Amino acid sequence: MSSLLMYALREEGRAWKERGAEGDMEEKLADIRKGFSDFLERENALRTALTLFDWDNETLAPEAASERTAKAYGILSAAYQELFAQDGLEKIFEEMRAAKDSSPLERALARRAEKERRKLLSIPKEEYRRFSELTAGSVQKWSLAKKQDDFASFAPVLEEILDMQRRFASYRAEEGQVPYDVFLSDYEEGFTQEKLDAFFEELKQGILPLVKEVVQRNKERPVSCEFLFQSFD
Repeated sequence: MSSLLMYALREEGRAWKERGAEGDMEEKLADIRKGFSDFLERENALRTALTLFDWDNETLAPEAASERTAKAYGILSAAYQELFAQDGLEKIFEEMRAAKDSSPLERALARRAEKERRKLLSIPKEEYRRFSELTAGSVQKWSLAKKQDDFASFAPVLEEILDMQRRFASYRAEEGQVPYDVFLSDYEEGFTQEKLDAFFEELKQGILPLVKEVVQRNKERPVSCEFLFQSFD
């Protein structure tokens, strides 16, 4: 067999291997994407159910249903936490972020899911469910206390909520991180109390003199606001 023919056969064999490897990778990515899609569907279903319970609890749910509503909310919250505890889920998130053909939306969803997973799995299951039931049940208690002008009756519930939140912050905090920064990262990722203090201090320096000037000018030449209280067709 000529060396040229041997070379051609080797190259053909290598090409077959590469095509096979590409096919295996495509199949693997397809499985990962399906796993991620299935996860998102289940997550969305549980989030929707919890949101509907929130809405019902705040609006139409009768007072007598408060205890049962809180229990149902706790069960759904526990299921939500368990969803994120599935084996292999972390790998799926990692692969979705790294895959070249993942869309920006898919990568963003994977990042959000990773963050939510770290948050949920840092909290013991029993405590997470207890907190969910506590906050769901607190809605009717606060409504009644407000109606009766009786904050003292609600104070123990509020204190328990705050105690649990402080404990959750301690579970989630990285070394040297203060509790406020833990919760701030849930809404303004990358910000810290130190950064926000500097930001609002700079705003204050610019806004306060402006407010004083506006007040002074209004004293000297009052601006009528009667148009705010007129009827318009």
